[in-house]
Formats: sequence, C-alpha cells, structure tokens
Amino acid sequence: RWRQQCKTHMILHWNAEVTDGYEADDAIAMKHYKEDSTGVNLTVCSIDKDLLQIPGDHFNWVKDVHINIDYEQAMYHAINRILLGDRSDNIPGYDGKSRDKPTKQLQYYMNDIKDSQDPFILLYSIFEEHSSVSNLIRTGNLVHLLTNEEDFWYPQPINRLIGQNLSTREQVVEYVSTLRTAEDRNQCMEPSSNLKMISGIPVRGVSQEDTSMTLKEAVLI
Repeated sequence: RWRQQCKTHMILHWNAEVTDGYEADDAIAMKHYKEDSTGVNLTVCSIDKDLLQIPGDHFNWVKDVHINIDYEQAMYHAINRILLGDRSDNIPGYDGKSRDKPTKQLQYYMNDIKDSQDPFILLYSIFEEHSSVSNLIRTGNLVHLLTNEEDFWYPQPINRLIGQNLSTREQVVEYVSTLRTAEDRNQCMEPSSNLKMISGIPVRGVSQEDTSMTLKEAVLI
C-alpha cells in the first residue's frame, strides 16, 4: 500500500537511486567499483551478507559493526556463497541443493579451498564431482555481484582444465549451452520463477514476458 510513497520519499529526501535491469546489490557493487577506481573511499552500509563480496569498508547498522574486507576475503566469501547456493532465490549449491548454513562436509570443502593455491580449480573439481560444471558457471553468475555492466563470472583458471580460451560472455554462454546438451538434463536444477534462461544461463532482473531480449542486452550476474 505504501510502497510508492516510501519510494518517492527515499528519492526526494535520501537521494535514493532507482535501478532498472539490475538488482540493488549489483547496482551498489558497480557504483562502489566505479568510485573506488577514482580514489573515493566508500562504506557499504547493509545487513546483506552477499555484499561482503565487495572489498572495502562495511557497516552493519543492526549489529553496529564496522569491518574492512580485503580482496582475498571478498573472493573467498563469493566462493563460499557459490558452494552454499541461495535458498531464498532457489540458487543451487555445489550438489544441486541450496543451504542457509554449511554442513560438515561443505565446511571441509570451504577450508580446503581456503588452503588451496588454486581455489578455483578445486571449486571446479567439487562441482564436477557432485553436480556439473554448467551448474558451477550458472551458480557463479547468479551469486556474483557485477563490477560493471559488461561483467560476467568465469574464472580464467577453468580454461586450463577444459583446454579452452574463453574470454567473452558469448563464448561462455556457448560453452555452457554445449555442456548442458551433454549432461543429464534431469539432474539440472530448474530456475526459479524470477529467472529467465538464455542459452542455459539464468538471468536476473528480466521480465518473463520479455521474449525479444538479445544476449547483448541480458544482464548476466
């Protein structure tokens, strides 16, 4: 009932920005990386744990806690989110299931990855054993926060394992599409209702009714 009034109030009195085509966490991440590149010091104020993928200063106003996340911590936080999945958004984890907290087995994997000299290779191996490589790339893109409008998630070390040299969004989409034709489709997670599939990769922030979208216009995260 009060949604529009609250929205207008936030825009007029709190300088809120309305995002179109992106979720708020992606917009915050993109703005942070853009300002950070110019030397501006920003603090991310949020209780959303997903935003801990962003290196820098953070403030949780509920717990009244200030922390600083370095690039390595941000990377491992993102990896752990990929392993866990996201139950609220129906995003599958390493074994096709989504969890709120890690099991003993999953905590073991998280510790191994943190101690590994090549964490993305180990992450690849875990998904390959328990789920599929296409699910790894799909989940990675759903969990990953955008650094810019053209960003997509695909760690380059994976190229060493698959003998490819994928470097563009289109190449990754084509590769995932090829993988999915070779994998048992009955074992693949169905996307949640707010996701649209483009060549096998879910895209957030896109209307299900929009059938005219091209790959270039899609927002891969």
